[in-house]
Amino acid sequence: MQFVPATGIDERDEGRTVRTRVMWGARSLRRFEGPVSVLLGAVVAGLGGLVTTWAVSRWAGPADYAVFGAFWSATFLLIGCLAGVQQEITRATATAAPARRAGARGLGTLRLVLGIAALAALFIVGSFTFWGPRAFGNDHWALFPALLFAVLCYVPVALVNGSLAGSGRWRALGAMFSMDALLRLLCIGICLALGGGPIALAWAIALPIPVALAIVLLGMRDLSPLHRTLAEGARTIFWNVLRTMIASVGSAILVTGFPVMLTLFANGTSKAVLGTVILAITITRAPLLMPLSAFQSYLVVFFHNALSRARQWRSLLALSGLVAAAAVVLAWAGSSVGPQAFQIAFGSSYKLAGPVLGLLVLGGGSVALLYLSGPFALARNRHGVYAAGWLTATVVALLLLTLDLSLPLRASLSLCIGPLVGFVVHIAGLLATGGKGQEET
Repeated sequence: MQFVPATGIDERDEGRTVRTRVMWGARSLRRFEGPVSVLLGAVVAGLGGLVTTWAVSRWAGPADYAVFGAFWSATFLLIGCLAGVQQEITRATATAAPARRAGARGLGTLRLVLGIAALAALFIVGSFTFWGPRAFGNDHWALFPALLFAVLCYVPVALVNGSLAGSGRWRALGAMFSMDALLRLLCIGICLALGGGPIALAWAIALPIPVALAIVLLGMRDLSPLHRTLAEGARTIFWNVLRTMIASVGSAILVTGFPVMLTLFANGTSKAVLGTVILAITITRAPLLMPLSAFQSYLVVFFHNALSRARQWRSLLALSGLVAAAAVVLAWAGSSVGPQAFQIAFGSSYKLAGPVLGLLVLGGGSVALLYLSGPFALARNRHGVYAAGWLTATVVALLLLTLDLSLPLRASLSLCIGPLVGFVVHIAGLLATGGKGQEET
């Protein structure tokens, strides 16, 4: 007789162990479904933007690309100002109750965003006369309808994106990013193939915004995240949104709106040089800012769910160190092989020195640090600190643009130093408030 040692495990126990491991693995995968979905959407959106930039720059040349880049920048500058609505809707939705719940109180997200949309429209209509001609030249009024259409159509997008992020519907949020970028790439490709001019390209930028929103909403089976009631009262939520939008102005100026700022501060710089600098800024910042910009809502929820204060700070420091290291490595690569790669990719007419390209990459890393400290401040309910950091960064960056230096060097120093100062303001403000951040309203 063969002796079989008793292990205490029969086939049923082994089967239960396997099932337990499978269930644990499934839960682990679901834990990463959110960031993976958003990351995939960000990758698709980033690649779509890069292909669009490459196609238009090759087709138009530096001087004409400066006009296209200014309109693209102005459009997403104004849209970026409304991104503050999305951030606050994300935070508020995460703690909101379903609208149909008995006794639920608060301000409905739809009325809130529509009111802000009306204010945004009044601002654009009232201010365009002052900056439109300088930014777009003689065609500014022809481009104005597409600009206004794009911004107003983004308002419901901000509502939907914030509601989806706050309720953890990351797959739908990633689909929104992807659909918008792919439709814009398709529209611009058709426009270039048909020989469309600046006005046609402007509408190719604007039209995908409402179309992508409609497609994603039609594909959603459950629209309950859009029917939530925000927990705070009307005065509190409006004040929070206002402060977040003020900070979003700084974010938009430093990121999507920086090329149009360069146009306003060009001071006689040739269109060819201006177009080259705008293109270089777009390309050098993309590797760091594209994923982080898509992850803003996710980061608010991520930091909020890190319940202990020590865990929140450890997460922020770890992510900041990773971003800083990546920026240094990419800046070294940009200064070493950047000029040659730049001309190979976009043509011999685009010329920038290696040190300038390296500094522009570092500038992207500086802005990326603000993309981490900003959501951290929002997650801890420190809206005042959030706004102060972004506004300080913006003011410092714009002041540096007034220096008596060449445009490429001014742009590089502005993007490197301004955001770093804003990051320090965020950290100092959060440390100064200590544990009081969670109670601020």
